[in-house]
Amino acid sequence: MNGLQRGILSAAALFGLLAAVLHLYTLQNATTVEALSHAPDLAIAQPTWQLFDEQGRLKRELQATHMEQWPGEPRARLTEPRLQLRDQQFQTWRVQAERGWIDTDGRGMVLDSRVKLQRDTRADGPVVTTEHLRIAAHSDLIETDQAVILSSGNWHFSATGLRAELGRQQLQLLGKVRGIHD
Repeated sequence: MNGLQRGILSAAALFGLLAAVLHLYTLQNATTVEALSHAPDLAIAQPTWQLFDEQGRLKRELQATHMEQWPGEPRARLTEPRLQLRDQQFQTWRVQAERGWIDTDGRGMVLDSRVKLQRDTRADGPVVTTEHLRIAAHSDLIETDQAVILSSGNWHFSATGLRAELGRQQLQLLGKVRGIHD
């Protein structure tokens, strides 16, 4: 074997070794990134947020058992969220669910699974149950296109869809409305 062939063989062996090292390094980094993506960027136990109006009065208070923000998701996940709203007439509404999401773009929040909306428990008023509810960030607007049960006194209504403007004291059942009086 002459010097030129030995040089070519040595260069090929060196490039092969470099390729193997680069491959192992890439695998190690991919494993690290994959391990990191199985954990949230942010996790908070028992978070509480309060929002006040221009006069300094409490307008909204959100509590949850747990909140997480995961990489690449445009919203934060909530476990057992409980929201208290005060409408323009200063009446208190409470909303609770098994889980929910806060949009990070400021559009509002979504509550999901066993959602219950009711006027303050001390007041006699409507109670709405559904599986999915959207709550606007900067207004009293609450909506769903899912099945809804509305109970108020001896009246029980079922419907598909709901639009409520709490500050205007308007609650609209949107479709397939059926009512029963006990």
